[in-house]
Amino acid sequence: MADIHVVDASGDLSLPRCPYGPKCYRRNVQHFREYSHPAGHERAAEVQSGVAEDDEAPKRTADDVVAVDDEKETTEPPAKRTRKSFRKSEELPSTSAAATDLPRPNFDGKTESMEMLNPLGTYFTRTKGLDPNYNDRRWTRSMKMLLAPEMGNLQSSVQFNYCFDIPWIVDQYPEEFRSKPLMIVHGDKASSADGQALRQEASLFPNITLVYADLPIAYGTHHTKMMLLSYDVGMRVVIHTSNLLAGDWHNKTQGMWISPLLPKGTSADSITGFQNSLVHYLKCYHNAKLNAVADALNKYDMSSVKVFLIPSVPGRHMGPDKTRYGHLRLRTILQEHAALSAKKVTPEWPLIGQFSSIGSIGPTSANWLTGEFLESLSMPAAPMTRRPPLNLIFPSVENVRMSSEGWNGGGSLPHSEANYQKQPYLYKLFHVWKSDGKGRTSAMPHIKTYARIRPDLSECAWLAMTSANMSKAAWGAYEKNSSQLMIRSYELGVLFLPSMFSSNAASFKIAEDFDTMSEAVESNQLAIMLPYDLPLVEYAPTDRPWTSDNPQTGLKDIFGRYRERRSNFAYKVPVLWWKDSEVLNKLMH
Repeated sequence: MADIHVVDASGDLSLPRCPYGPKCYRRNVQHFREYSHPAGHERAAEVQSGVAEDDEAPKRTADDVVAVDDEKETTEPPAKRTRKSFRKSEELPSTSAAATDLPRPNFDGKTESMEMLNPLGTYFTRTKGLDPNYNDRRWTRSMKMLLAPEMGNLQSSVQFNYCFDIPWIVDQYPEEFRSKPLMIVHGDKASSADGQALRQEASLFPNITLVYADLPIAYGTHHTKMMLLSYDVGMRVVIHTSNLLAGDWHNKTQGMWISPLLPKGTSADSITGFQNSLVHYLKCYHNAKLNAVADALNKYDMSSVKVFLIPSVPGRHMGPDKTRYGHLRLRTILQEHAALSAKKVTPEWPLIGQFSSIGSIGPTSANWLTGEFLESLSMPAAPMTRRPPLNLIFPSVENVRMSSEGWNGGGSLPHSEANYQKQPYLYKLFHVWKSDGKGRTSAMPHIKTYARIRPDLSECAWLAMTSANMSKAAWGAYEKNSSQLMIRSYELGVLFLPSMFSSNAASFKIAEDFDTMSEAVESNQLAIMLPYDLPLVEYAPTDRPWTSDNPQTGLKDIFGRYRERRSNFAYKVPVLWWKDSEVLNKLMH
């Protein structure tokens, strides 16, 4: 954390050796606190002498980054560490021999049985330290698996995201694809520390092109997380929730949707209008390079896509554009395409929102949360007196304290104490994070989902998986007597409606774990997995939501460590220095 750091209660300063040895290219101060380096390493000397500046900390603290080195960091307490903690099978190597976990392409380039194994195309990221059953290849993917040759003969790729570790990203590509064109779409101004660091890293790789996403409204972020993977015979679209950092992919609960292989040659849209929506979204960047990408997308057959795109684009949207983005986009799709589900759903079906950050959404719930936002998520839009119950999932202090990362797990949960105190009504809606069925209770959630479920917890009317947290900046808010929708940030998500997967389906069966999901698919049942357990568990009277800037004085985490106020060399400023900083304000508005 930028303002609070973790101290080992034992005082033991011994560190494991850096896996990169004298070739270490890392610049992050946290990395040098966690690993020892050879004598003469300049960065290590800077850290030890107290002159190093953690130039990545403000950005990475705000959205969710804990520095963890790929395949070398264990998330188990020292007493529980075993050789099992370092299983190489948890991360797919780039060698073809180890990649046989994936369905292999046929001669025509189509992936055999991938859609049959997982017809919805939804996956969790592979998380370290879990029983292998919870990293079942049928329901989980690592970034290396996404980029493996078995997925296609990659020709070029585009990565949209908020946070980047470019050397790590490049390392995820198989060696034969590392020199292929890679475009990175980001929101870091060239004048900012993060922008300078990103450009410095990118300059090491001549195949990388950086594209800056202009953010016209203050406190907006480029939060979209998407991959466009172009092959010799087609392409895939991956919409996910992970920053492009090792810790995000290995230590958090994250989700992704992977499109079917989309053949090249003939333009065709799907019943959900996915192609048109994606092309329009890319055009909203008003960038020549992304316009060219958008034009290229019209050369693919996307008729097999069964999800709707839910984009957010910064701006003040009026007229027809008002319903293209944010929560009004979700409202419009539910009104126009969820007729079967609407006949089945009653006002008693609760809505569940699960997210990793909370913005300033008003002094009362009616200001936005249970007003325009809940109206959009109702189906069809209901009057105030008939809107469904609303339940929210956000990790408690105890969730973070006992997580596989200990206090560091809160680095992906930017929620300030001041914001919590201004919005006390949220406490009554909060439920703890619990995911025993997927083995991920200890992996703090960075996935964001919104769902409408049956009161007996057996069915789901629809599910949205998105980068959008619980904020007006992400989803949009009315202005000028509801005549326009103001959005600050770029966001992207997908909406799953049962009728798009089966014409007469009004709901998904809820599968509580991987085994139940596999059984449902094998028996041709339309099922979906939520990232959390049902029934939800309300906060106990002693629980409180996690806030990033509360030191939790006197409490130790699972590793026996305290959180303490930072006053060391890295931050020569007052203790809660970032509370009013630009980065935190971006997330809290």
